Amino acid sequence: ADTVSRGPGGDAPVQLPGLQDLRGAWHGTVEIKGGGGRDGYPTLTATPSNPASQVSAVEFDVTGDGWQWGPYQVQSLKAKGDIDTVEGLHLRQLELWSDGAVFKVD
Repeated sequence: ADTVSRGPGGDAPVQLPGLQDLRGAWHGTVEIKGGGGRDGYPTLTATPSNPASQVSAVEFDVTGDGWQWGPYQVQSLKAKGDIDTVEGLHLRQLELWSDGAVFKVD
């Protein structure tokens, strides 16, 4: 789904691309928590007999370069946080660098 935000001056809405349009390479760590999967690992693929709801949380600490989000380019990014099935997304750190501009959330 696309996200709508207000442009400069708050007048005309700006249509942002959906997350499915985010492209780029990343490296770092992603830790998946849960149980019930074969060999003690949580199940990542949902099937009728084996729902992916066995994953209870995901922690991530990743960086990437050369990202594209629709018409927008991000030269470098860093994201650290977790996703919990009950509490949702928590970003502990988000940094984006593009054309000399820096966006940081700590």
